[in-house]
Amino acid sequence: MIDFAKLQKDAFIAQKRLCEKHLSDAQKYFGVSNSYVSFFNELVQIVQHIVDAENLISCSFEIHAGSEGKSIIEDERRQLKRWKNERSKLSNELKSQTRIIDDEIKRYRDKYRDMIKAKEEYERINADQSHSQFDVEKALNYARLKEIDFERARKDYSAALNQFNLYRQDYYFRCLPSWAQVGKSLEVERYARTQSLVNILYERLRVAIDRMNNVCDEFKSVCTHLNSDQDSKEIIEYLHSNNPPPGDIAFVDLYSSSVNKSTISSTVKQSTYAKPQRTNSSEPIYSSGSVVLPSNFHCSVWAADNAALESSKQCGGNNNNGNNNYVPSSSTSIGDSIYGESGSIYSASYASTTSTNGSHNGGVGVVSNCSRRPSVSDNYSASNLRNPSMSINGAGFLRRIFSRRSRVRLPIIYI
Repeated sequence: MIDFAKLQKDAFIAQKRLCEKHLSDAQKYFGVSNSYVSFFNELVQIVQHIVDAENLISCSFEIHAGSEGKSIIEDERRQLKRWKNERSKLSNELKSQTRIIDDEIKRYRDKYRDMIKAKEEYERINADQSHSQFDVEKALNYARLKEIDFERARKDYSAALNQFNLYRQDYYFRCLPSWAQVGKSLEVERYARTQSLVNILYERLRVAIDRMNNVCDEFKSVCTHLNSDQDSKEIIEYLHSNNPPPGDIAFVDLYSSSVNKSTISSTVKQSTYAKPQRTNSSEPIYSSGSVVLPSNFHCSVWAADNAALESSKQCGGNNNNGNNNYVPSSSTSIGDSIYGESGSIYSASYASTTSTNGSHNGGVGVVSNCSRRPSVSDNYSASNLRNPSMSINGAGFLRRIFSRRSRVRLPIIYI
């Protein structure tokens, strides 16, 4: 029974762990508490009730049938052993008394035979006239001695017989009934303990059966809580709440002048005020965020484009004064875009002007593609073709210094 209870307990504990695993898997799968997850949760609780009920039976068997049963059996064994030892002691004492009385009876009979034999010998010698008086007295003394021994043996036999009779009466009328009563009490106590153990197990089993009936009712009612429509609705709402639909993406017109102006203005402002951290010691000192730049400092691309515009306008001679110095137009602001001007090096008009001026100045032209960004050498050649008297400190030199698009890395001069 104890082994059966242990196996039952292990089986229901394994079932509980399996239900807990299914509950965890259901929670991970659905991600929300619905009726199906609640069903597994209630199922785990029901299995826990089953385990508790089975533990009540198994623990009762283990405690009462195991611990108390073993202690009862050990106690009964000790008492039974003591009872058998008392029976053995009484039997041994009875055997000893029987042996004593047997020895006394044998001695009494031997002394009686010796006395009869001595008397017969005395009578024979006394009747025979051939024996002397000394032989007659000797035979008489021997006969009297044997008679005295017989009397002593008879008294010992009588005393031993009385003692044996008393002991046997005590043994059969007191010791043996008392011993039998002890054995009977042991048997009655064993029956009483067995009945008490069975009654306790019956009570535990009755309570477990009542709990099992409640568990059966819970099993019957737990399936009624399943609602697939409600679960589907909750899952859809959960997915909608955790995964909101993205909004519409706005259309950006890259060819719009307003978008270009705002983009270039924001680029100029970011280039003016956003100073990235210096990550390499070989970078220019003005790229470091720790250097305070002057208020009239502009980004390299803007400065290079203005330099190119200055060169192109010098070649055109529109804004030259009497000393051949370029005077910037008051209508051109720093924040305006220069990529749409005719003098920009990125416009097709500038490329065509450069090619035309090159053809007019000696028939040598610089081939320029409007879709390709001009290099430093192209800018420098175009500037020299327009204005041969322009020094090396012109547009090409400025682009080589300020443009970050240049492929040529000039040595960095730290001031």
